[in-house]
Amino acid sequence: MTPVSFRAGRLSATRRALPTLFFSLLASTLALSACADRTVTSPTAAAPSGPRYSYTDITTNTILWDQGAPGTGGHVHLGGLTTNLGAADDFVVPAGATWSVAQVLLYGRAFEEFENGVWVDQPVTLAIARDNAGTPGDVIYSETRVSSAHEQLSCTNCASNYLYPLSQNVTLTEGTYWLEVLAPTGSGFTWYTSSSQVGNSGEFYNGTWHPFTSPLDLVFAIYSAVTPTSAAQGIQTTLASFNLEAGLFTSLNAKLRAILASLQAGDKAGACNGLQDFVNQINAQSGKKLTTAQAQELLDAAATLKQLIGC
Repeated sequence: MTPVSFRAGRLSATRRALPTLFFSLLASTLALSACADRTVTSPTAAAPSGPRYSYTDITTNTILWDQGAPGTGGHVHLGGLTTNLGAADDFVVPAGATWSVAQVLLYGRAFEEFENGVWVDQPVTLAIARDNAGTPGDVIYSETRVSSAHEQLSCTNCASNYLYPLSQNVTLTEGTYWLEVLAPTGSGFTWYTSSSQVGNSGEFYNGTWHPFTSPLDLVFAIYSAVTPTSAAQGIQTTLASFNLEAGLFTSLNAKLRAILASLQAGDKAGACNGLQDFVNQINAQSGKKLTTAQAQELLDAAATLKQLIGC
C-alpha cells in the first residue's frame, strides 16, 4: 500500500502528518464551540451509570469510562512520519470492580491515506499501562488498530468519534491506568482535549513521558465487552424504539425479560428456549405487525445473542 497523501480528518486534502508533537489551544482553529448541540456532563472517577458526552451511534457496548466533553479547541498532533510520538491520559477502575475492556473511542481526527479513490483511516497504536506514581508505567496491553467506524459530530469543522475494537478483551482490576495513543511511522492522529480534568494531567511522549506544561485531559471513552445480558438488554432498547402495538410489545418484551431471568439464574437451556420463542414470534409477525426491516433487525440481534449464550 503506497501512500499518496495524508490529511487529518476530512478538513483538508493537503494537510500532512507532522513528525513532531504540537499542542495548541486556539479555539478559532477548531471551532469546537460550534458543537453546542451536544449535551455534556463532567466525567467522574467512578464508572458512569450510562453514556454522557460520548453517546455514540457506532457502538452499543456498555460504557465504562467517559473522559469528559471537548474543550475550547485544544488538541495534540501525534505525527509518525519519522518517529513514534504519542500522548496518554489516566482512568480509574473503581474499588472492587473488574472491567473487561473491548473497545476504545477517541475524539479527534485520524490521519488518512488516499487509496483507490477513497480516504482510508490510518492506524494508531493503543496501549494500556499501569500507573507509576502519576505517570504511565508498565504496559499490560498494546496493539496497532484501525478504527472500525467513525462519526463526525453534527457541527461544522468538528472532529469525529473513532471507535477501535480490541482484538482481545483486556481485564482490569481496581486501580489507576493510562490509555496511551501512539502514531506508528507514516501515520498520525490529532487528539482533542477535554474541558475539565479528572485525576492526573495528560502526558506526551517523545522518547520518554512528560506532563503537558499546562494541565489538560484528553477526550476518550472505554467500553466493555458485550455479554449475553447486555445484548439482551440492547434488544429491549431496540424493541422499545419501534413504538409497536401495545399487545405485541408486551408479549415480546415479556419473552426478553424471561431470557434475562434465565441468564441471571445461570439457566442456559431456559435462555435458549426463551430466545427461540422470541424468534418464532418475530418470524410470525414479520410483514404484519412488524415491518420486514424491524423483524430483520431483531432477528440479527437475536442471532448475536444466541451466539453469545452458546445455544
